[in-house]
Amino acid sequence: MGDETAKLNRQAASVSEKPLLCSVSSRNADEQLFGTISQTQVWFLLEYLAPPSAKAMEDSDIPQRVKDYLSKILKSVPQSRLLLIRQKSAFSNGTGPTFFVATGSETDPGLYEFHLDRYETLLDLDLSRLISNPEAYEKQRRETPLFLVCTNGRRDPCCARWGAPAFEGLARAAGNDGWQSSHIGGHRFAANVLCFPHGIGYGRVDQGEIENLVSDYRRGQIVMANYRGRASYPPAAQAAEIYLRSQTGNSQVAAYRLESSQEVEPGTWAVSFRSLPDRTGYRLEITSGLSDYEIYESCDSAEPKALTFFQLQKIEELFAGDLDHE
Repeated sequence: MGDETAKLNRQAASVSEKPLLCSVSSRNADEQLFGTISQTQVWFLLEYLAPPSAKAMEDSDIPQRVKDYLSKILKSVPQSRLLLIRQKSAFSNGTGPTFFVATGSETDPGLYEFHLDRYETLLDLDLSRLISNPEAYEKQRRETPLFLVCTNGRRDPCCARWGAPAFEGLARAAGNDGWQSSHIGGHRFAANVLCFPHGIGYGRVDQGEIENLVSDYRRGQIVMANYRGRASYPPAAQAAEIYLRSQTGNSQVAAYRLESSQEVEPGTWAVSFRSLPDRTGYRLEITSGLSDYEIYESCDSAEPKALTFFQLQKIEELFAGDLDHE
């Protein structure tokens, strides 16, 4: 593990003198973290030994027919995403790549682990069946959480600058449950961390914060200070969840279930949640607008620009049965 983190640190050092990194621009403006993850319901995580390029899968030397198969699956499974992951310079299982599938259902999130002899073994997996009938793959179900940190400095320098030390901390805190990944999204929020099976995302995670983040997630808790949101939610619902948790003080991962999220007029959403312990309902009105500051969205952006942020307009606590009649 030491050789790999040393490589990442060298890559980070090579970009740290850039006059203005996008992450510095975002931090200086105190840009809103929450509501910034692209909605994703299903994650495909494939081990790949080489550091990913800017176009990770496209530029990899994974056999073309495997790429074609995965591309077909991604097109057929709504809101799905593929990441290349790695730990070190040899396959983690000692023989061939490891492959994970995470389904971020609120009520029954699943994480499935497959040890492949070679990449072509993926062609024998019926991934469509796994998504539609996960009970058929109970033997592959993994109970231990998985943690990813984006270190894809070839996609954006900030992911090396902040991701390298974050992964070093993750390797200590999570051991074999911690992985580097290709582009997660939102490099200006680096270091970006994902926690599975729920698909919970964090941003601006410093090395010293990793241990608490890992231990809290293993205990079923969310770290609110770094929370970008739950990827299975649309952005407005991600923001609403943060506001709800801020009001109630409840940081348990399984505290709430999203009942509905609807844009009732341009830039205004009605979002409803139900408390799982007592079935109390909550209805929130969320609005979006453009920031009054401009920042660099990525390090290769030519010009800074205003970005979307979310605001809470009102929140109502409902009787347990009220949501049933909406």
